[in-house]
Amino acid sequence: MVNQNNALTSYVEKQRSKLIESFIRKLLLGDILYMSDIIREQESLGFSMCSDKYVVLLLVVDKPNEDFSQEVIIKQVGEYKQHVKETLSSEFSSSILFTDIDMFSIASIICTDDDISESLESVIDELAREAPIHVYVGSIVEEVMDVPRAYKEAMYAYNNTDTASCPPLTWYYDMPAHRQLSNYNLLTEQRLINHIKAGNTYEVERMLLELYNSNIAENKSANVVRCFAYDMYRLVCRVLDGQRLEDINTVLKELSIFLDVTMTNVEKIDAFFDEISRLCIDVSNMNRQKSRSSGDLLCDKIMEYIKDSYTDTQLCVSSIAEKFGISDKYLSQLFKERTNENISDYIEKIRIGRACELLKRMDIGIKEIAFSVGYSSTHTFRAAFKRNMGVTPSQYRNGNAALLCTD
Repeated sequence: MVNQNNALTSYVEKQRSKLIESFIRKLLLGDILYMSDIIREQESLGFSMCSDKYVVLLLVVDKPNEDFSQEVIIKQVGEYKQHVKETLSSEFSSSILFTDIDMFSIASIICTDDDISESLESVIDELAREAPIHVYVGSIVEEVMDVPRAYKEAMYAYNNTDTASCPPLTWYYDMPAHRQLSNYNLLTEQRLINHIKAGNTYEVERMLLELYNSNIAENKSANVVRCFAYDMYRLVCRVLDGQRLEDINTVLKELSIFLDVTMTNVEKIDAFFDEISRLCIDVSNMNRQKSRSSGDLLCDKIMEYIKDSYTDTQLCVSSIAEKFGISDKYLSQLFKERTNENISDYIEKIRIGRACELLKRMDIGIKEIAFSVGYSSTHTFRAAFKRNMGVTPSQYRNGNAALLCTD
């Protein structure tokens, strides 16, 4: 029995490790667009990436001599990759996560609160003496949602570096400025648009500021600035598409003229970016207001549904969410935002309020009252009643009876 339990535990842990690796791959490739999805997946898999900094590595094993058989190459590369994982895990403990990209490469995320630049260079130098590897590192980012950008930078460094002449460790920020990427891509654009549509103005402002700092404030080449200006213009075109704004064509025409001026004189980028930011924030605030209005209406419907259905013993967050076609998490967040009260507490309050009315009638038993207000057991009912009223149902009933006799 003990052996069976150990085998089962080992199997479950292996499956969990595979799921974590799959999650890391999706994160690196930008397949997870929402922070809520990242948090939910981490919670379900029982691990956390919470830290101040994220360092993304692309570790590539140099291809062996072609004279070797495929079987020998696979075995040799597998041993090198395993050695790399063990060495880095030993150095950075539980704060490092891996996923295989292909036969010759591994991607890794180091979650850290410290500056690990020196220790990373040291351990890679040591590894390079033991195995034929090269490592490429993207910018150190402070938000987990920016991990895909750092991975793309690491890939860019790999694709634009001559492995024959480069050191074992190559940092993206050490590459010549004219060869660096504009820190903007379609994934970032889609995330920003999603936040604007959702009315998450704080996140919109944060992302815009980060884009400015990483593309303009770092004094990159005029070519990068021009590419970035065009990307920002395209962003606003997508943001305004479908919006019910007056003179939208006029706005886009004026912005197009402003873009032409910026393309000619890159010193105008600050003013151009300020206009881009203003438009994005205005639309985000507008969408936020719309969202609040529709959210209030939905919340009112949910409260009415609870009042009509509180007697159902199966009534809970999940059943209500299913009824209205939304997720449990969204339902809980929406209700809390609109009422400043947990939805489960509200359901309990409605049930206990009705129970108090019924307890004034002496012809109905407490067990019957419990079932009639939506509780499947008297024990649960008594606990909920005392939690809300400070006394048991019997004490409440007796207290009311005493008051009636006094009257």
